[in-house]
Amino acid sequence: MVMMFPEGMPRPELGGIQPLKIHDALYTYRGYYDAEPEGLSQVRLFSRPCERPIIVITDLPENPTTSVTNLMETLVPEIIRDLGKPVWFEAETPPIVIEHLPPINSREQKHASGLHEYRRTDEYSEATFANWRPKTIWIGGRERLSLGEPDWRHMPHDEVARLIGEDEVKRSI
Repeated sequence: MVMMFPEGMPRPELGGIQPLKIHDALYTYRGYYDAEPEGLSQVRLFSRPCERPIIVITDLPENPTTSVTNLMETLVPEIIRDLGKPVWFEAETPPIVIEHLPPINSREQKHASGLHEYRRTDEYSEATFANWRPKTIWIGGRERLSLGEPDWRHMPHDEVARLIGEDEVKRSI
């Protein structure tokens, strides 16, 4: 059975084939301005034969600077470049990009500026881009790569589990 997703690309049911995790590490990045501390996220890359690669970027609760959400158009091409996957920019079908926002307990929430309510569960969203050819832009006096504004779509946990595996969805950061 083939399901159609909003971006119009069919994704076949994966029939229990577990993805291969090819990268799982902390990733530091520049926020909007040089005066900000380095941002902190976790990046996981997954691969399956004959399937689009998957990038999961987790915005860690202890991230002291610009959120992953607010820099997604810059983070994605920089991650691809920094992790040595520039051929992904040329692929016929681009990677699936998933933003992961882990739960924030009430104690951590007090230290996170701008949050009015804490997250009790993980939240996942897919970010898509109209163009996968990165362009150079200027942010905060620094040259950065950008894919342009992303479009967002909430992803239910079961959909994420089908893509990256139930164990990856259940594991704690």
